[in-house]
Amino acid sequence: MIRSATVRDAARLTDLWRAAGLRFHPDLAERELASVLARDLVLVDEEAGELTGTVFGTYDGTRGWVHRLATRPDRRGRGIASALLAELERRLRAVGRPKVNLLIEPDNAAVASFYTRRGYRQDDLLFMEKWIIPNEPGYPAPAPGSAPGGWRDIQPDLAAEPYVFTAGEPPPGVSPFAVIREDEGVTVILTRADADRAGLAYDYVAARITLRLN
Repeated sequence: MIRSATVRDAARLTDLWRAAGLRFHPDLAERELASVLARDLVLVDEEAGELTGTVFGTYDGTRGWVHRLATRPDRRGRGIASALLAELERRLRAVGRPKVNLLIEPDNAAVASFYTRRGYRQDDLLFMEKWIIPNEPGYPAPAPGSAPGGWRDIQPDLAAEPYVFTAGEPPPGVSPFAVIREDEGVTVILTRADADRAGLAYDYVAARITLRLN
């Protein structure tokens, strides 16, 4: 039986998504559900108290979106996914959404034929994304060299001796205080003693190092 999901289904939905091999962030599941349930577009198929399939629908503007259409592996081949998709499309039509979109991960491309048989066609688009709330589950860790302000690394602790600025990548075995990467090139800050030992040229000796932590 197909019905609308409720927030109480969150734990069972994450179990189903996991069993179906979907990618998702468990910490966000309940929040995601709560944010869209009022639209009545998150559907589940339930048999004898067990969730056997689900689809997560949303919409923006004229477009409806299909997310996380999944069937429990041992219940596939029974038309559950087709019935869920048809019911979601019916509900999207009822709220005036004339078009339905969906995205398929490259490693799941085999499912495209399922949608093709149901009237979907491929469109060549460039997909882009941006996380705008740091520290959320799933937020990507900063790549090396991408820290705010151009500072890639800060190590070791400050020493009580002069520091110098040199150009270019630090050689192996040298532990700089900081590496600054800019369009113009790379600047390394390290103690004068380390620079002298590594044979690095420098023109500027810092009178002091000021470190600001945001």
